[in-house]
Amino acid sequence: MSDQGGYQSGVVSQAEFLPEFNLAMLSDRLRGFVMTVRAVSTNTQGQDVTGAELKTVVAEGCPPLQLFSKEFMAFPILYKALAEWINMHGGNMALVRGKPSSRILSKGLYEDAEDTAAAQQLLN
Repeated sequence: MSDQGGYQSGVVSQAEFLPEFNLAMLSDRLRGFVMTVRAVSTNTQGQDVTGAELKTVVAEGCPPLQLFSKEFMAFPILYKALAEWINMHGGNMALVRGKPSSRILSKGLYEDAEDTAAAQQLLN
């Protein structure tokens, strides 16, 4: 079933994350993160990845010490774009106007309670 924007509910239909981003301007680690998120559009069976699956891939590939490092924090647009991209495709990130996307991700990205606590502590 499609919504008004033509997206299937809960299914990633966008092939690229932050397509306007100039990767040459980023460090190797940030470039790798953006390229990884861009590459995760289908699972191993060739099916579209849901927002929930995307959350899992990002959480497993980016532990809190990496995702909430000073290097990543220097680019807050990454957090905003990631939270919106996951949410747009059924990942159920609770976006709140005026609340930094990094805080939303720290509370909603990780399944593991220890990872969630670590992410939140890194932001304090």
